[in-house]
Amino acid sequence: MTALWAIEFAVRMVCVARLVSTLETLLTWPQTRSSGLLNYRITEFSSALPRCRPVRPVELFIRWLDREHFGWLVAADACLSAALLARPQATLLIALAATTHLWIMKRNYLANDGADQLIFIILVTATLGLVTHTALGAWSAACFLAAEVCLAYFVSGIYKTSSPE
Repeated sequence: MTALWAIEFAVRMVCVARLVSTLETLLTWPQTRSSGLLNYRITEFSSALPRCRPVRPVELFIRWLDREHFGWLVAADACLSAALLARPQATLLIALAATTHLWIMKRNYLANDGADQLIFIILVTATLGLVTHTALGAWSAACFLAAEVCLAYFVSGIYKTSSPE
């Protein structure tokens, strides 16, 4: 087992999770209508636009994602996930998947959880590990991912064992 294999495996696992998430989005799609619980117009006013100039255009783009545009983004995200299942070493596709995942997370920020954050971390780390085209870059990325996943599950386990429920 090599570091490159570990990164490919992580990317494939993330793609399966993202396809399941796409299926969940499709099942809850009626709730994205203007009268639905997942209507973005309800949540867009709960957070102010950032004052930082570089971030402001990104935030304005996210707010532009109405129901129809968001549907196209989800479809593109599903296509990227399917393509990455076949080619988990395609650095550009991984970077695009990280970008679309971030946009979806920003669009549905009230429905995000730790899995969404971990998916984003894995995609960014895989991109950085593969963009170097070196064994050291892939090894560093694989080690970081292993440490991140261990930390995430360790903290989650501690939290769950200390909870009375």
